[in-house]
Order: sequence, then C-alpha cells, then structure tokens
Amino acid sequence: MQLTDDQIEAHTLFEIEAIMLKMGKSLKDIDGMPLPNTELLREFRNRLVNEELDYYTQDLKVIMPLLVAED
Repeated sequence: MQLTDDQIEAHTLFEIEAIMLKMGKSLKDIDGMPLPNTELLREFRNRLVNEELDYYTQDLKVIMPLLVAED
C-alpha cells in the first residue's frame, strides 16, 4: 500500500492525539500544532478495509474449489 505524505501525516497526528487524550491533553493545547485531517483518515481507513475484504475474497476463490472437491 502506498500512502501519500498527507495520509501519513493525518494518521500520525491521529495516533499522537489518541495518546495525548489518554493523558488528558490534546493537540489543540499546543499552539501552532496541526490537527488530524479527518477526511484523509476516513479515506485511509476505507482503503484498508477494502483491501482486506478484497484479499479475503481472493483467498476464498482459491480455497472454495478445494473444499468442494473434498465432499
């Protein structure tokens, strides 16, 4: 999977924000700190899910004939 620099930045900022929130802080508390781009994160996650679903489908295409042949 190839990620754009913007997608990497959004994901990294999201992970940092999640860690900070656990400590009662936020990226919003730091002047000038960028916030995660939620649209890019949504696009990234949708892409990951679609790739996983497609991968499983490809596996099933290989496995299914083998399972049917065993009957």
